[in-house]
Amino acid sequence: MGSRKADGRGRMGPSGMEKEEIGVTWETKRGLGMRTVAVANQKGGCGKTTTAINVSAALSAAGRKTLLIDLDPQAHASFGLGANKGSLARSAYNLLTSHPGKRQPLSACTLSLSSNFDIVPAHIQLSTLEQELKDKEDAVSTLSGILSPLRGAYAYVILDCPPSLGFLTFNALRGADRVLDSGNPEQEPNVFGTLDSVLNI
Repeated sequence: MGSRKADGRGRMGPSGMEKEEIGVTWETKRGLGMRTVAVANQKGGCGKTTTAINVSAALSAAGRKTLLIDLDPQAHASFGLGANKGSLARSAYNLLTSHPGKRQPLSACTLSLSSNFDIVPAHIQLSTLEQELKDKEDAVSTLSGILSPLRGAYAYVILDCPPSLGFLTFNALRGADRVLDSGNPEQEPNVFGTLDSVLNI
């Protein structure tokens, strides 16, 4: 795994979330706000969801209040954590939709997994958001606007992205201050170049 600041500057080593790096590079010190990390790669099957779940669980076990937002319509992170049993009114779709009868605040879409670990589960209807919001101005900043008031509520927000550079991933990248690439940088040398192009839009 490799990680990169969302503004395109600097890259952590491929070991990613080693304990020493959490302490020095990733730690959110009390009173300095939260870190928002998008786990992203345009390929499928490269460990995005496994990474998102394990990083979130490790941070929460270390005492850091962590929110995992599952943005993949396949909902593998939600299934893996047993968070897919709630109603549609408690999904990431309802968090992001502009439909007045379906939109819900973050508090209504969040499930508590433990004292330090919350999740906003995914739903297949996430796949309809791009068409639904295509005429909304600055639609790719929808998630960013929702996360901005959270500063201080969580130490970390982890965004599990779908395996594409589509609308949901754009929203995650716009809302994140870090990007964690779950692939192998040596085998995928152009991944960060692609993300740089996205972030510069």
